[in-house]
Amino acid sequence: MTAVFAFLMMQNDEEAAEGEMVLLLIGGGVFVMALVTAFLMRMMLRSAAASKLRTEPEVAELVSGGVAASQPARDAWENWDRDETLPRPLRQYLEGSQTSRLVSQAILEGAAVVNLVLSMLDGNALHFAAVIVCLVGVISLTPTLGKIRSEIRSAFSVAGVSGEFIHKR
Repeated sequence: MTAVFAFLMMQNDEEAAEGEMVLLLIGGGVFVMALVTAFLMRMMLRSAAASKLRTEPEVAELVSGGVAASQPARDAWENWDRDETLPRPLRQYLEGSQTSRLVSQAILEGAAVVNLVLSMLDGNALHFAAVIVCLVGVISLTPTLGKIRSEIRSAFSVAGVSGEFIHKR
């Protein structure tokens, strides 16, 4: 932001139109970089959480039919959204998944703020298109029960586990 303000202060009126184009390019560049970064960070952090979940002995034993696969243990995993305490590996996975959401949302929010500031500086309405797309991205990353269940099933299925014991109600 400091570089943008310094650039604007050094301009004269003849260079104003050229400066507006530069600001539009800066806003577009920030927008594209934020989209790519938010997507990659979400993938990497969620993948790390899923990998950690799959390496937990409790998860492997639960799926393989070992001692931990008793009915009470299965119920703890199947009914994780009830008032019961979450199993520790599932709680850690959900924490990692939420971290990935928050980081991605923060990146998109930052790009939206940068484009809002740039729109105030040059008055170009194209910055608002980037702001709207960023806000839609933030909203789409908001967790719902269905999204969370789907992510958990996905984390198990990547390891070759069907995830059948975690079902929708």
